Amino acid sequence: MIRRTIASASGRPRLAPADVGVAFDIDGVLMHGRRAIPQAASALRLLGELRVPYILLTNGGGTTEEAKAAKLSAALDTHLSPEQIVLAHSPMVELVPQFGDKQVLILGRDSCRDAAEAYGFRRTVLAEEVLAWRKDIWAFREPAGSVRPPANIDLDNEPISA
Repeated sequence: MIRRTIASASGRPRLAPADVGVAFDIDGVLMHGRRAIPQAASALRLLGELRVPYILLTNGGGTTEEAKAAKLSAALDTHLSPEQIVLAHSPMVELVPQFGDKQVLILGRDSCRDAAEAYGFRRTVLAEEVLAWRKDIWAFREPAGSVRPPANIDLDNEPISA
């Protein structure tokens, strides 16, 4: 097999960009809290100039890939597309054909529900809403005062499917 090579700054051959790709963890590698880590932006720009594909990964979520791409683009001063962002819940979009019209339990904040609904899940229930529906299922905590069971969901007669 013949591999294409390009010369590095030292003159030694290295793999052509089509032969490599890079996956970066966001937290602690590109960002420290809300601040970009020094040289993160220039590293991403260099990869772009070399046409080396890359994605950004995080075990965080509670937002959409579009919103995260916009936020990171601003912080890193480079354009990132939503397709370059992989969040903890990103694989769940593959479950929409099977569970999109069924009741699904969302663990997390309202923003997690927003992300699930952006994927196409139409009947979402937050764990806090389940607690509001049946306070006796968890004796250690009361639901927040403003949380009510969802009006469009019948938890008494329809199971949560996923």
